[in-house]
Amino acid sequence: MAWQILIGNVAAVSLLISVWMHLHYRLYRLSEVQAKVGFGLMMGLAALLSMVLSVEVDSRYYLDFRSTLLAVSAAYGGLLAILVTGTVTLGRRWA
Repeated sequence: MAWQILIGNVAAVSLLISVWMHLHYRLYRLSEVQAKVGFGLMMGLAALLSMVLSVEVDSRYYLDFRSTLLAVSAAYGGLLAILVTGTVTLGRRWA
């Protein structure tokens, strides 16, 4: 059962990344700062989706792919993107 949820998690995150790739080519007029903020927001939404679709492994221990998305945001978007992604993720975590 847990594998089905994790596969759904990967599919949902892949869908959001695919949406960003299609939007990025259409929004080529954005400045570099706007593109990084947009990328950070999209990765933040993907991390939120990953947190919503997490699997409870043990009592109060959940498995999701949030850290992978944070790493991708930092590697490809830089400091500004990781700040946006981290802020979105922390906002959900504390809510």
